Amino acid sequence: MSWIGTELDPILMCATIMVIGFSVDIPAHIAYHYHMTATHATDVVDRLENTIARVGFPIAQASLSTIICVGSLFFTDLHMSNIFAATMMTVVVIGTIHGIFVMPAIFSACAHFSDWCRNCCCSRARVASLDISPAPSVIGEGKTSQISLGLSTAGSTTIMIHG
Repeated sequence: MSWIGTELDPILMCATIMVIGFSVDIPAHIAYHYHMTATHATDVVDRLENTIARVGFPIAQASLSTIICVGSLFFTDLHMSNIFAATMMTVVVIGTIHGIFVMPAIFSACAHFSDWCRNCCCSRARVASLDISPAPSVIGEGKTSQISLGLSTAGSTTIMIHG
């Protein structure tokens, strides 16, 4: 709000308190619908497409109608209505951008990071559970040694080394 030259006064504080609900409205709808798509789809891209298809257009309509209705307050010469309109438009535009673009990007990044962690941790767990126990015989000329590799997920593998 300082970019448009407003100072912190009681009117701006009241307008800020009144638009706090709008700041979480659109992101809350996106988050709720993304959460609800987990029952229908497991892929993140499908979930995001489903979420945006269901609530993207209604969010755009609500944002546009709010901006048009509140924008009419700029035509009055009243400080209170101008401050309220500027605060409301700023919050609606930022909330719409955040809900339509930023939150899906965050959901996608979190899902990819979760997959990466799951793959990384699982591969480390497999390596940590690798049990190499050589047979007590010494490898020598014409002797055979047996090494048993016990993997927790793949069963047991035996390697014969001929010397």
